[in-house]
Amino acid sequence: MSGGYWNRVLVVDLQQGTSRDEVLNAGARDLLLGGSGLGAWLWEHHSVSGAGALEPGNALVFAAGPLTGTFAPTSGRHEVVTRSPATDAYGEGDAGGTFGTALKRAGYDALVITGSAVRASVLVVDGDQVRLEDAADLWGKDVIDVDTALRTRLGGGFSTALIGPAGENLVLLANIVHDGADARVAGRGGLGAVMGSKLLKGVAVRGTKQVPVHDPDALKQLMRETVPAMREQAIGMHLFGTTGGVQRAEEAGDLPIRNWRDGSFPQAAALSGQAIAERLTGRYHCAGCPIGCGRTVRLHVEGHEGQNGAGLEYESVGALGSLLMLTDLDVVEQAASLCNVFGLDTISTGGTLATAMEARELGLVTAADTDGIDLVWGNGAAVLAMIPRIARRQGFGTRLADGSRKFAASVGHRELAIEVKGMELPAHDPRAYVSLGLGYATATRGACHLQGFSYAFERAATMPEIGLTAPMDRFDHTGKVTMVKATQDLMGLFDSLKFCKFAIYGGLNLTQMGQFLTAVTGRRVDTDELMEIGERIYTYKRLLATRMGISREDDTLPERLLSTDRGGSVAGHLAWLDADVLNEYYDLRGWDRLGVPTVATVKRLNIDQLSIVGPAPEG
Repeated sequence: MSGGYWNRVLVVDLQQGTSRDEVLNAGARDLLLGGSGLGAWLWEHHSVSGAGALEPGNALVFAAGPLTGTFAPTSGRHEVVTRSPATDAYGEGDAGGTFGTALKRAGYDALVITGSAVRASVLVVDGDQVRLEDAADLWGKDVIDVDTALRTRLGGGFSTALIGPAGENLVLLANIVHDGADARVAGRGGLGAVMGSKLLKGVAVRGTKQVPVHDPDALKQLMRETVPAMREQAIGMHLFGTTGGVQRAEEAGDLPIRNWRDGSFPQAAALSGQAIAERLTGRYHCAGCPIGCGRTVRLHVEGHEGQNGAGLEYESVGALGSLLMLTDLDVVEQAASLCNVFGLDTISTGGTLATAMEARELGLVTAADTDGIDLVWGNGAAVLAMIPRIARRQGFGTRLADGSRKFAASVGHRELAIEVKGMELPAHDPRAYVSLGLGYATATRGACHLQGFSYAFERAATMPEIGLTAPMDRFDHTGKVTMVKATQDLMGLFDSLKFCKFAIYGGLNLTQMGQFLTAVTGRRVDTDELMEIGERIYTYKRLLATRMGISREDDTLPERLLSTDRGGSVAGHLAWLDADVLNEYYDLRGWDRLGVPTVATVKRLNIDQLSIVGPAPEG
């Protein structure tokens, strides 16, 4: 291949304070492409076998894709891969912004960080110059202050990946936040705590190299064919962002309400993208994105009042709004901004607070237990007071800092935690879109709507090359096991090439994805080969997860979703998952009855050429 890759990985040993260039393994590159797939391979090959998530032997990988840093639309993304402290299993987070592009233009396909620093540090990658700098003066500061300080110290052109106090304090809800106030986040699974365990406050990257492209003219032609249509078809995402779907989600019974119990939320319009549009100061585009779904608003957070920063996303409205019965847009916006500033995942923070509020409702905790902060439904002041306490592990915040599963167990009611594998559910209800039940249960990182994105194909999206020629009936079970597998494999491709999933709403199809790969790298692949690569990526990550202890008993859903009718527009519908559904899915994937990929499947997908550990022996 003549383009798309530098065939170069930067490996940094924090313990020794050293760095080295490593030649990218050609086999792993060709079989896994980049991003999520390549990141998983680099994680396996640079981690100490059996190392815990917060131990020095757990590697932290930032991986770009072959399209990252080119002009392919929506390709300005990267993947962060590590062992998750929240699930104690495979963890990853996909992020936009500018960091992936900066890393690629610095001349690297990926960055691998091993060991733990001896003191608080910042890793600076300035093209070919790599160094660790002391970060004692930055420790304890929020991500906006640190981003500002680093840009002042280092000069212009840098992109940053940072942790806030939540990551420093090893909070299992902690995120990695890119580019300060812009808050492009590698979320879910406590990835920020892994950085904190390494005493790594942040990474700053600057690059000026031009990423090699095999056929620039073909790339330009593809952009002429796709970008105008993408802008036109995704105009709603540009105008209203992800929050443009809040009202529709409430009407469809998709929006989570009062810890997943209620069927209607009449105040949804007050938290919608249409309402938010009235207070925007701008719109944000990740690198290389023609859609521009990001919101920019005036922040109302102590120390940053009036500063421009990231606005609300749909998931944050669901998790910090309707899930907690908060109806004031100012409060929900401030809660999300606090999470961004402190480096907390909005979804998991909201899910954990909802568990605490239900515990308060049931009398399992009192206002005295919660530091005098009365965590009752709809109390916005209590939410705003508790978020910093979670990030700092202060008082009752310490009990919430390890997530909903552990908190619910501490009050003797595990059923109050609405999570899978220790990861709180995102703001989409599998009682509204039946494919999500199987998707959440089998997602490699825990409850995740993005590793399959199946609900999009029950709502509006199509992908003709894999048989999804029209949106599927959201309540009909027919064909959904096959569809879930196909969309999981498809999303493996998106996350490894590093297209944004929202490009689907702009009409991007599988054929065009292959054409972009050919134009950038010179590699010719048909749609069947692309889907096999996606299947390989998903199965490889599952194999890694099983080696960390994940099995069939973890592929489940919260009992509330399986047995409680929430009413409203989804009255009579429950989440769809049982033993027969799992068996059909495992058979389709070539996994055994424990959910472990078989020897035959591992060999068929050439994963035996990739993995150190290999498949479990049969029989």
